[in-house]
Formats: sequence, C-alpha cells, structure tokens
Amino acid sequence: MAALLVCLSLAGPAWAASSGENDTPARRLKGWNIGEWRETGGCYFEAPFEGALFLRVVTYVQAEQSGYMFTIHSKNWTSIENRQHYPIIVQLGDHNPWEFNAIASVAKPIYMLGSLTRSEKFMDQLKNSDVLRISYNNKIVARLELKGVSGAMADVLECQKYMQPSLPKSSQ
Repeated sequence: MAALLVCLSLAGPAWAASSGENDTPARRLKGWNIGEWRETGGCYFEAPFEGALFLRVVTYVQAEQSGYMFTIHSKNWTSIENRQHYPIIVQLGDHNPWEFNAIASVAKPIYMLGSLTRSEKFMDQLKNSDVLRISYNNKIVARLELKGVSGAMADVLECQKYMQPSLPKSSQ
C-alpha cells in the first residue's frame, strides 16, 4: 500500500498529541476521523454515513497477531443479538464479494457488526473502491460511498508507524 506522510507540525505527526485515555480523533481528513486506538495498539479511520450508519476500520497489533478490524454500526439494526455471528457479504466497488462471519456487539442504542481480516488484498480493494455494500440474507443492508478513503487509509498507516514500528503483516 502506498503511504502518505502527513505531519501537521514540526513536532511530529498529528496523532502524537492525541489524548491517551480517550480514543478521540486526532485529525479529520475529508470527512474521516483518524486517530489512535490504544486498546488494539493500532490506529483507525471512521466516518458516519447516511441512514444512521457508521464505518470504522482499525489496525491491530496484539502479541503475535496483527491485521485489521472492520466494524459497521447502525442504530436501526435492532434485530441483531449481542455476541451472535452473522454471515455477511462485503462487496468493495466492482470487485468480487468477500464473505465474513461477523460478530454482533450491542450497546443500545448502537448495534454493530464486526470482523477481523489479515488480507492485504481486502484492504487494497477498500482503499481503491468508491462504494462498499454489505449484504445479509441476500439483501443489501448497507451501502456506503467511500469518498476520501484512500487518504484516510494512508494516514492510518502513518499513524501505525508512530504507534508501533511494525505494520500489520497480512496473509491472503
């Protein structure tokens, strides 16, 4: 993946000044929040979308494992049950769909589906796609226009270099 160095001051990257306890965004870029997520030892990019949807992609580095966590949140998915698994299909642009066994997390009024991936191919497709579709039971449940995602992802990779020098290593 191409990396873009983004520094807001001579003192260092923008995320160096983030708050520590709270994982509040250190920077906004074309509608995306970018910041540290200390819980995973990584960084994230996130944005709200129409239809009460919210997308977050996080790098994680814990022990011997690393990769990416992808979550989508909605206040409208009231039928999902906490800690249950849901087979979803994610399609990025015109690429072939990806199948995930997403796990639900419910903290009313927020309902979230999330999954982990170590696939660099998935992340490359995400970076270069203009739309993301999520289907469940052969029905599209989310459609997100991904404007500016490439720049947000580049910032996250730079943030990850600051958090931990070893970027996530992935496999197909």
